[in-house]
Amino acid sequence: LASAYAAKGLTPQADLAIAEAHFLEGNVKNAQIFAKRSQRGLAEGSPDSLRAGDIVNYKIEKGSL
Repeated sequence: LASAYAAKGLTPQADLAIAEAHFLEGNVKNAQIFAKRSQRGLAEGSPDSLRAGDIVNYKIEKGSL
């Protein structure tokens, strides 16, 4: 998905797709890096921006993993 977005020049959406993939793999640190990067190009309040914000604001609770 990220490759398709990048090919169309939609870099913020590509970064969000990468962030979501990292998040699903349990790599929260990298997910947050890409989510923050994506937020710079996403419209504030858009569904994509809200999803990126959810990843950025995610906190791992002790004992949850």
